[in-house]
Amino acid sequence: MNVGSRQRLKLGLLVVGLLAVLATHARVERADHSLLMRIDGRPVDALGAWHDLRNRMLRRCSGVQVARLDPADADAQAVLAALRAYSPPDSASARLHHLQRSGDWWLAQVQFDTLEPATVLLRAAAAQPQVVDTALWSGPTEPWRPGPLIRQYLAARAPDAPTPLLACADPDPALFERRLR
Repeated sequence: MNVGSRQRLKLGLLVVGLLAVLATHARVERADHSLLMRIDGRPVDALGAWHDLRNRMLRRCSGVQVARLDPADADAQAVLAALRAYSPPDSASARLHHLQRSGDWWLAQVQFDTLEPATVLLRAAAAQPQVVDTALWSGPTEPWRPGPLIRQYLAARAPDAPTPLLACADPDPALFERRLR
């Protein structure tokens, strides 16, 4: 047996060993709207991880501005006022976690005292931001990664929203992976 044959044999045994380990610890299943991998019974959104990676590599965020979350910032205050007025009294406690803008559109990540955290699309109407009723995500995303799930959800419900605004949205996993008690 020559050196090249031994190396191919070693590589073949390594691949067989890896496949055997995967077969005993991991499986793929269809769940809800996508595929989910279970590793030792724990759900892993491998497809979501791929979508996040691809999105980060391909997106163009030059036309998307990250707004200052400053009490003196007029845009942030206008968005906050629209969010607080959307579904009172619970929405009155809205606090901006992150805010982005593209043209007449805003994308806000919001926290509340008694409501689940939310990602909300707003659009300027008469120069004031208004919540797009059909395009808001609220609640946990587990076991799915929040970025791909929320971006896809918002894009389907607001097809005229700027693609870069949605692509450049990175929902904070800490907000959307926990549940209110």
